[in-house]
Amino acid sequence: MGVSISVVGNPETVANAIFTSGVTVTGASWNTGFDENAVGTFTNGPLGLASGGILTTGGSIDASANQPYSVNIDNDAGASQIYCGADSQDAAVLTVDIEVQQGFNGVEVEFVLASEEFSYTHADPIGIYLDGEQYALDPDGSRITAKSYYLSPGRAIKNPYQIFQYPSWSTYAASSKPLIMGIAAKPGAHTMVFAICDNVDAQHDSALFVRAKGCKDCVADVKIHYLTQTTTTVSTFTSTIEPVSMSAGTVLIGVTADPTTSATSSEASTATSTEYSSSSTEGPATSTDASTTSIVRHDNRRQRELNSINYGFHNDHVEHRFFCHNGHIF
Repeated sequence: MGVSISVVGNPETVANAIFTSGVTVTGASWNTGFDENAVGTFTNGPLGLASGGILTTGGSIDASANQPYSVNIDNDAGASQIYCGADSQDAAVLTVDIEVQQGFNGVEVEFVLASEEFSYTHADPIGIYLDGEQYALDPDGSRITAKSYYLSPGRAIKNPYQIFQYPSWSTYAASSKPLIMGIAAKPGAHTMVFAICDNVDAQHDSALFVRAKGCKDCVADVKIHYLTQTTTTVSTFTSTIEPVSMSAGTVLIGVTADPTTSATSSEASTATSTEYSSSSTEGPATSTDASTTSIVRHDNRRQRELNSINYGFHNDHVEHRFFCHNGHIF
């Protein structure tokens, strides 16, 4: 079962699907000349994004089609030089007026960029702006596109089980892993803009899946987003299960028990934003310590349990986040 998409042209409906706790939508509008078939809302979203809004450069319903053909629609939506650049076409731009509620000091945004351009030439761009500043940026500070860092061949998610390598949840040639970022914003009124455009030509479409909420001291900069499960074991290990289809990625961490306590095992799951991938696998989890074979078997069973758990966006008990970038955990 793939992503469930509703084609919705009302901008406030899409905005309210994107924003949840901690942020109130006070108004929304589309760019002039947009195609209402290019946008909508989604549930059962990709790679752990349970629900939100979708903006595309073609037809939003095609994002869930899961058929081996090129997504290639010219919807004549026009350009958005402000939010996508001078060479943009087929723009879908949603402007949302929001109120960040008291008790929050930022907006946390989760998103996935999927694109047919992964197999072609042109770098379809996205934009996520708050009060006029672009925040959807690669590590080098450049705009995220269908051909940049997060959709590079070593990082993009492809489906290895189909001859055309389309992701199992959509028709697009590839997607980013789930991404997350925090944007500082004082309580009160702000304006956010979400944009996606074709670049140079109106062919080979792309889609932006996005949701957002208020956050407290949220971490800035875009990161790859995983869940983390920790378990107490007799030997330490770390392994990674990559995100696939509807399931979020998971970092499994084994920690040794404190000899001063009588506890023999414990487990916890938290949200994670990470660049960690040195022991990743798309199959069953593998341990970084050869002496922990039995532990890995335990975590394989645990992973099957994890797949049946709904890691919803409103996971208010999550308090700890782990970040790993360039080999450093902090």
